[in-house]
Amino acid sequence: MSQPNANYGIHCNSCHFEGQGQTNSAKTFMIFMAMICASAYFLPLIIAALAYMVWIIARPADRKCPKCGSKDFTPLTEEQAVALVDAQKTPKPDESAK
Repeated sequence: MSQPNANYGIHCNSCHFEGQGQTNSAKTFMIFMAMICASAYFLPLIIAALAYMVWIIARPADRKCPKCGSKDFTPLTEEQAVALVDAQKTPKPDESAK
């Protein structure tokens, strides 16, 4: 069995954004919860809800760029992600010191 890929972030090829990609997990969860609640009134719907839950778990996450919405991105490697975090932590020179 293969190991899942680590989520170090994305580099958008359209707008050159680098950071965490956006997923549609909230929408997927709401659909699942609606199916579970509706199954209280129509019991056979619980079978469809459980099948949907298995499908959610089995498929890879659908990620996109949070800035432009593009699905054309390159996953960042661990080294690129560490360099990005370090670049964001370094303080910028103070403009008022001139």
